Amino acid sequence: MATTKFHLDKRATRRDGKFPLKISIAHKGKTSLISLDIFLLPEQWDGRAEKIIGVQNRLSLNTFITKRKLDVETALLIEAALGIESGFWLKMQMNCDIQTTKQNKTFAQRLADIRKIAAAL
Repeated sequence: MATTKFHLDKRATRRDGKFPLKISIAHKGKTSLISLDIFLLPEQWDGRAEKIIGVQNRLSLNTFITKRKLDVETALLIEAALGIESGFWLKMQMNCDIQTTKQNKTFAQRLADIRKIAAAL
């Protein structure tokens, strides 16, 4: 089974002292790093929680990196790097998204309302 982890790559320092945030994907002894095109200072990254901190737009950035964990482009990059079919990753992500959405109480209420309306038709 492959594992993914966000990683602040301190090997590549920019002039402003920031480092690129990357997704580390490991499978069968192979590891691949994929850049997210986000650059942070070390104090702006909580590696344990895998969250951006201390940045004004951290909420939108954390949402972005969470969603970026597996989109079509990333799935194709994983396929190229590790030979694992992109469709496998996308199906796994879709199933995870469905389960996460079902647990959202606001959305669950919307579903219940729609079901009531549909039953009355």
